[in-house]
Amino acid sequence: MYSSYPHIARSFHLKELTVLCNDWEQSGKLLSGKIRYQKERDFQSREIAFRLLTEELDDNGFPKLQLDWGFETCVYDLSNCIENAAPVIDGESTAELIEAFGIAVIHTTSEMAMFNRQQTTHIQQPLGMLS
Repeated sequence: MYSSYPHIARSFHLKELTVLCNDWEQSGKLLSGKIRYQKERDFQSREIAFRLLTEELDDNGFPKLQLDWGFETCVYDLSNCIENAAPVIDGESTAELIEAFGIAVIHTTSEMAMFNRQQTTHIQQPLGMLS
């Protein structure tokens, strides 16, 4: 399954943002695949592997996001990346990029749970607190 998020892409100055799911555990606790994105100034899309880590939630109830940049694999605390500056990758700050990826991946998890009629309360409850 893949989900495209042009509205999220525009909000974070991207031309493209797509989540391609390779693995989905029916309990909604595992989601992995690839994220395809293109920055506004880039001529072609990039693709990175991801895994949503829901075993251990942060203080705000968000899962962690593991990203394989090709040359380095990093695990990001989504709340921390949003509140503080994220590490620099390829000479650029990644905070906005990781926030966009996190929103898209969590939205995809909820979308897949809806289609499979599975509850993902471990993710939905913290997101409900944001509204």
